[in-house]
Amino acid sequence: MKPKQPKKKIIKEDQSRKALFAIATRMGCQVELAQIFNRYDTLLRNCANQSEANNISLLGIAEVNKLMNFVKNAYSVDGANVE
Repeated sequence: MKPKQPKKKIIKEDQSRKALFAIATRMGCQVELAQIFNRYDTLLRNCANQSEANNISLLGIAEVNKLMNFVKNAYSVDGANVE
């Protein structure tokens, strides 16, 4: 019998942003994080296509991850990492 996996708690967007800003403040990159959020919020607000909005969101996540060094290579195109 497999052990039960703990349920993943889904955090609301405002809580996630608050936590990311706390990390960014400690890292000294809160201005850059705010710029990323503003840029992608504007893009998403003006987007009517749900598929395109999902892709824009993924790009925003990748940019935040790269800013905070959560992942080494945040972008890849056709399996090739892009710096």
